[in-house]
Amino acid sequence: MRDATGKPVPSAVVEVTYLDEQLSTRSGADGSFLLKAAEPVCDETPPANVTLLVLADEYRPKRQSLGFEVGMVDVRLEPREFRP
Repeated sequence: MRDATGKPVPSAVVEVTYLDEQLSTRSGADGSFLLKAAEPVCDETPPANVTLLVLADEYRPKRQSLGFEVGMVDVRLEPREFRP
């Protein structure tokens, strides 16, 4: 997890949803994160895609669709524009 300049974004909320399931975590100090269920969370055939949602202070929310079997993803967050 990095910002537009390549700087790590720590403590971002990371959620993945698929079917009726959701996994979530936070990014570490270096911007990395790991989402893995401790055990299988559904008995159905895995979906082709999952939805990744990333929320972090001072950044725009980022939502994207990923293949279920994707092992790594590079997430770049854009700064939130504050207007008085």
